[in-house]
Amino acid sequence: MQVQEYKVSLLGEKRIGKTRFVKKLYGNYTEEAIYKPTIGVEVTPIDINGNEGKIRVSIWDNSGDERYRGLKEQYHINSTLVIILKSNNENYKQYESEVPQNTPVIYLNANENKSVEEYKTIIYNALINN
Repeated sequence: MQVQEYKVSLLGEKRIGKTRFVKKLYGNYTEEAIYKPTIGVEVTPIDINGNEGKIRVSIWDNSGDERYRGLKEQYHINSTLVIILKSNNENYKQYESEVPQNTPVIYLNANENKSVEEYKTIIYNALINN
């Protein structure tokens, strides 16, 4: 059986924890990690299992630093879903204008303490139900 593949763009302000979020999902995050800004975009494939079977999600971790966001809108072309990682302020709204028309968006709070499995379930359901 072929694994269904999806492209997911991850957006949010710099230093909010986008790369940490992806590393947690992938399973290679350590608390000792030193902050290093994402230059442009980093793509990480993650397999997620759910009720409809296994899917492969390519998460495009986009830089939040304006200096490294040169092709920002082009990175989201053909995205099946956009995740905007936000904190308790309103800065996340600036990223909404980058989302391609008719692309579903989910908002995740960077300050929540959900388990990796809970986040994977949220992403899985958002992709399968669209």
